[in-house]
Amino acid sequence: MLEALPRTPAEWAELWWILPLLLVVAALVGGALWWRATAVRRELDRALAAVAVEHLRQVVIPDGVDGQTYLECVLLTPRGLVALDLRDVEGSVFGAEKMDEWTVLDGVKRFTFRNPLFALHDRLAALRHHLGDGVEVQGRIVFSTRGRFPKGQPPLSIGLAQLAAEVERIGGPREAGINEFVQRAWDQLKAGQSPQR
Repeated sequence: MLEALPRTPAEWAELWWILPLLLVVAALVGGALWWRATAVRRELDRALAAVAVEHLRQVVIPDGVDGQTYLECVLLTPRGLVALDLRDVEGSVFGAEKMDEWTVLDGVKRFTFRNPLFALHDRLAALRHHLGDGVEVQGRIVFSTRGRFPKGQPPLSIGLAQLAAEVERIGGPREAGINEFVQRAWDQLKAGQSPQR
């Protein structure tokens, strides 16, 4: 095996084409991995653009008890705001409202994660406290199209394909006008300020 390796600089020079080939292969593999890793994000971005009047990503607000709460995505709708907790899991998801952990099965792979409804309820409470009583606040856990619920979906959990219909159902048609109070709270949330009460 070692005898096949070039021994002199002249023999190595004859193999000049290997390095560019390796770089091209590495770039193609890296690009394919990046494209696959960002596919769910692109799919979500298209869905958000289609359903929400506006949306914010990565929002941090006070939690009402001297801490902070992270909101992955908040949508502006004619009737109020919808907070989204986004989950990209591949396989069959088994969960229920009162279960402490949900399970994902994908072939022979199995893993569990903490019931996301608990955190969603805390985030919604923080958002309601932050915005005041005059703004309608809803929340949903949105699973990517790679996840499915063979035994039924827990409450407040939807698939990405259901997002448009669900946002219109709870937030009203996108074409409807935005309530002035909701718009003012949204503008202040965008600016990173607490709404004036």
